[in-house]
Amino acid sequence: MNLRGRGTFLTDLAPMSIRAHDRLSLPGKALPKVFFPVGAVISAVCASGDARMEVHGVGREGMIGGHDVFSSKRSRFSLVCQISGSILSMPSPIFRQHVTTSVELRQILSTYSAGVLNFMMQSIVCNGLHSVAQRCARWLLVTRDRVGAVDFSLTHELLARMLGVRRSSVSIALQRLASLKLVRYRFGRMRIVDPRGLELESCTCYRIVARDARRLLNGRSP
Repeated sequence: MNLRGRGTFLTDLAPMSIRAHDRLSLPGKALPKVFFPVGAVISAVCASGDARMEVHGVGREGMIGGHDVFSSKRSRFSLVCQISGSILSMPSPIFRQHVTTSVELRQILSTYSAGVLNFMMQSIVCNGLHSVAQRCARWLLVTRDRVGAVDFSLTHELLARMLGVRRSSVSIALQRLASLKLVRYRFGRMRIVDPRGLELESCTCYRIVARDARRLLNGRSP
């Protein structure tokens, strides 16, 4: 993207603040905007009957909604705020115009889309092969990376929904991590006390997705 195009892209972004549980889009509706989290975390959540589960999440490392701006199909997922904070947004038609006119932006979007696909495939493997405790540790580490802080708001209900497991299973996993002095949870706030220890309690999936995220941030294919 040339300097002029980059400046125009930035001026078309609007800042806003969102709170946990805010819905940015609903299933069955076209996505109205593309979102770029700054301090917040947004999840794409799919439903099956009464159950809901996160299929993808994004924080300061990326964007969400851009993959569907050229599709006339209505979205099958909802976008929900996990962690309160700031985001930048751009109406989908304007984002579409930028993608159409900028070769550089198309290349960035293609690379990022490949990274998202790899992340989702790794998550499928993780959900099928690893324990709730390992997945819980991985999710906390990924959230730390997305927020850019070791302290963030979190409830057992939210974590259970994101992992697609019972609340009681999450409580047992968090109690174990707390007993090992890896995390501290109190009054809806999570603090990662020992990131290195938490990584050792996690599965290898975290290291794989963290490596890919670093490559994306450096402008390389995952």
